[in-house]
Amino acid sequence: MTVFDLVKKNMRKNISRYSLYFFSMIFSIVVYYVFATLQYDQSISKVIGEEMRLQGIFNASNYVLLTFIVVFIWYTNSFFIRQRKRELGLYHLVGIEKRTIGKMIFYENMLLGIFSLVVGILLGTVFSRLFVLFLLKLMGLSFSITLTFSLQAVLKTAVVFLIVTIFISFQGYFIMYRYTLLDLFQAESKSERVNKMNSKRSIAVGGLGILLVGYGYYLSSGNIVTPNFFLIVAVVLFSVIFGTFLLFKATIEWLMGLYREHASRYYSFANMLSVSTMMYRIKANARVLTLITILSATTLVAVGVTYSSYYNTKADARSMQPYDYTLHSKNAAQGFMDVLRELDIQSNQYVYHIVKHSADLSDFRFITSGYYKDREQISFLDEEEVRKNGVSVPALSANETVIFDSMAKGKVFKPSTGKTAAVQLNKSEELALKVVKSEPLLILDSDSAGYQFVVNHDTFIKLSKAGKKQAVYVFNTDDGNKQNELTKNYHQIAKEAGESRTSYYDVFQAGLMSKGLFIFIGGFLGLVFLMATGSIIYFKQISEAEQERKRFEVLRKLGFSVSQMMSAVRKQQLFTFGLPLVIGILHSLFALKVITNLTGESLIVPVLIADAVYGVIYFIFYWLTMNYYRMVIKRL
Repeated sequence: MTVFDLVKKNMRKNISRYSLYFFSMIFSIVVYYVFATLQYDQSISKVIGEEMRLQGIFNASNYVLLTFIVVFIWYTNSFFIRQRKRELGLYHLVGIEKRTIGKMIFYENMLLGIFSLVVGILLGTVFSRLFVLFLLKLMGLSFSITLTFSLQAVLKTAVVFLIVTIFISFQGYFIMYRYTLLDLFQAESKSERVNKMNSKRSIAVGGLGILLVGYGYYLSSGNIVTPNFFLIVAVVLFSVIFGTFLLFKATIEWLMGLYREHASRYYSFANMLSVSTMMYRIKANARVLTLITILSATTLVAVGVTYSSYYNTKADARSMQPYDYTLHSKNAAQGFMDVLRELDIQSNQYVYHIVKHSADLSDFRFITSGYYKDREQISFLDEEEVRKNGVSVPALSANETVIFDSMAKGKVFKPSTGKTAAVQLNKSEELALKVVKSEPLLILDSDSAGYQFVVNHDTFIKLSKAGKKQAVYVFNTDDGNKQNELTKNYHQIAKEAGESRTSYYDVFQAGLMSKGLFIFIGGFLGLVFLMATGSIIYFKQISEAEQERKRFEVLRKLGFSVSQMMSAVRKQQLFTFGLPLVIGILHSLFALKVITNLTGESLIVPVLIADAVYGVIYFIFYWLTMNYYRMVIKRL
């Protein structure tokens, strides 16, 4: 029998074990290839615009993806080799040289890697246009493009993954030289050893795990925007990560021990078998489960934040541009109204008068973390005019003001209620304005008005004598079908008037393009990460299914049915997949709560969607694992 005969035999025998690894590899290569295609395709750059810097963005994304893929391939390859040590030992025992066995492993890895690469590039080429259409849809673009075959993308993908495959193949080749024959035959028993804790130590370590995670949650729930921000973040990360490790290492074992000792329902076959196995497995895999949980939580946070940013694009654009169109020139405003009539577009028009004047805002500095400078050009608006234009403001006295600031909705830029702004009217007179209310929105766009303070009518008259007064003309329109044509006319009118203006639709489209790009990248990277972490758990479980084959044989001989054993396995696997899922989601929810507090943005809907996708992916891996166990048990 030649080396290639052994390779073919082994690959056929292990096809079910390699299938998910093969699928994960192909999906990763497809994503990498598509990112590379988008990086080099000129038609995409022309449609989206050079200012998006697609090459740099997709190149950076590919580095992140590649780093994770290398770690994933290295781990899974090491895992498969560990599981095959006994098989390799048998080959050596019957007289096959270590060099020949090393070649066999090398060729297996090379064939698997090259086949994955070829299939991945072919699928990437076929589905590239679909990926691009999806990207353009996310970015709110409806262009028809011709995606060309990119030789650069093929070469980049091929070179990168061939290097990775060769490296992993050599790792497999040298495995035989690192172990003796005895080590290979004892590999399974060595992997089964887990240090035991006495009951007191288990209680202490288990309790510490709960305390550390709880302390991390508690610390992150408070106000972390302090001079010690980075120290607090470091403490939170350490507490949650190390606490999670202790949860898997000791806390779960301790809690199950309590259940075993005190729960009368424990004394049933399914419970005894599943609980005893879970106590051992979770403790043995503590490091892997911790890594998967933290990585899953990080992925969920990243995807949740990215999606929430995209989800809130319209609201964010409106917070920056309260009105659809803004002009400062009366002639320009009149010209724009003529265009509205020509296009037969209904609109609402308002006029605001603002006074630009500097103010001493040193009293604001601490509460806003330096958001305001000591002296700034403030736009003061008349309370009566603001109310007349439909904006709700309370009645103000001569020394009171309401701040309209879209940034003041989180813990970073807090509301400035109670603070005092000092305005120097002239050399001898100073006006002290106390903030009675902070509104987390703008009346006018920030380009037109900057920081916006609404004051009493008499105070506004007084300020208009000391500062620079100007009119701002704003428009809201109804007909969305003609917005592109209207916006082109708007920019032409503003340009002729010497104004550099941005409409609400410009801001919305720019936000949709940038955020759509990032959710496209983040979404696919997140899928790769979650599939890889789910695959790792799956590989561990099918390996343990093989290790438990003898125990299942004994149970079958004792008269236990397939359904009884599957009931025990079902509980065990629900726990194995459910723990990283639940704890990962819990960690991500607390992290996202912190982000919500800091930014003031609602993340509920995006987070629920991300968690649901995460749950579906893990359920698929759970279902695949149960099918594998069922196959093992039925074959006995």
